[in-house]
Amino acid sequence: MKENGTGRVLKFGETTMGPKRYTKSYLSKNNVYIDFVKKGTKAEMHTWQHEMITNYFNRHGVLLPLNKSFW
Repeated sequence: MKENGTGRVLKFGETTMGPKRYTKSYLSKNNVYIDFVKKGTKAEMHTWQHEMITNYFNRHGVLLPLNKSFW
């Protein structure tokens, strides 16, 4: 997910639901949009998500604002 206006990444995630994963209300409340950047199997996407979150944490010492865990 990226912040509207700035494009700043606020969350890395995976979904099998595509654009139906989050409601319009959730996206609006958090001022974000979904930017689908990669496709793969559920296992591949789960691993990718974990790596992206972990890499961000290792560089910045905190999780992204909308990521609540490393998974």
